[in-house]
Amino acid sequence: MAAAADDHGHPPQPIHIDDVSLDFEPELPDGIHLSVFRKVLYAAHRVDKIHGKEHGVMYVLVPDGTELLDVGYPLDSSGTMRAFLDGNVCFMTSDIDEELTELLSYDGAHIIGGQSGLFLAICYQIEASGDVPRRRWRLDGSGTKHNSALRMSELGYVVFVRSDAGLLTVFTPAMTA
Repeated sequence: MAAAADDHGHPPQPIHIDDVSLDFEPELPDGIHLSVFRKVLYAAHRVDKIHGKEHGVMYVLVPDGTELLDVGYPLDSSGTMRAFLDGNVCFMTSDIDEELTELLSYDGAHIIGGQSGLFLAICYQIEASGDVPRRRWRLDGSGTKHNSALRMSELGYVVFVRSDAGLLTVFTPAMTA
């Protein structure tokens, strides 16, 4: 892992991604339960196609009660989005593969309560706001989705990214410490 950048205007330092098995033991921040982490991890691995074609997705685990505007902002707040959230879709209560497949067609990140497993927001542009530290790391050769996920992990969130090519990457705060 590369050394961290200092706060004197130096650019973010490169970091690399390591392959691990699905049963790895993550170091999780306060407010993120291991049971929710595992449910989201396995669902992100399992639900990856819409109409037979692989499709990307991003799930962001945040402590329940997190101010959503600190995480980003909605790309779409239409009735369809509100209806999905009103359905109290939760990773912990039932088989939600059908709902997850439906989400693959939507752009943006989906915000999940780290203790409850409940969808808090869907179709979100993740963008840290407020008094946040300067970015320390970057992923060379990776796109906006992965670098945004890396940034959010620097701020204490856990992010799952499934690329359109089908690769699943998990970003935790411990990897950017």
